[in-house]
Amino acid sequence: MIDGGLFTKDFLEEGIRETPAYAALGSAVAGKVHDVIVPTLDLVGWAHRLYEKPLNPHGREDVPDLLLFPDHDSKLRAAALRGGDTYRHGACLVEAKRWELRLDRADATSREGVPSMQIARYLRRAEEATDGRLRWGILTNGGKWRLYHHRGVPGEKAFFEVDVARVVAPI
Repeated sequence: MIDGGLFTKDFLEEGIRETPAYAALGSAVAGKVHDVIVPTLDLVGWAHRLYEKPLNPHGREDVPDLLLFPDHDSKLRAAALRGGDTYRHGACLVEAKRWELRLDRADATSREGVPSMQIARYLRRAEEATDGRLRWGILTNGGKWRLYHHRGVPGEKAFFEVDVARVVAPI
């Protein structure tokens, strides 16, 4: 259920349950994946975001679903820019997959390949575009949420994962 080494197991199994954001999640895991992802981001304070901003100004390659900002002013500055320059003001990018899609295997219905490799590619491109300022990425299928750092090595569980669907499921 909990994988990776970014946070302590005690906090994630017990301490997190005492936070207001955790209490507010309730049964939000039902419904379409974006119906879960956006409200969850709101609950944890990521209200400032832009949707599908290309890292490359000349095409539709390397387009994370969301770019998160620390505040409204950062979002406004970024919204006026194109390509990788947009990411200079961001704090984290998000790639959202369909509900419970496998995150470490290619799916026959997807053109994008393995989701975990996709987020690693986005983070490499964002690192180049921002001179290392944008360091974090989230990969989620609505149920599982993974936090990646741009220096993580793909394929070596260089992420922190929470299976939110299991954590908030009724007993």
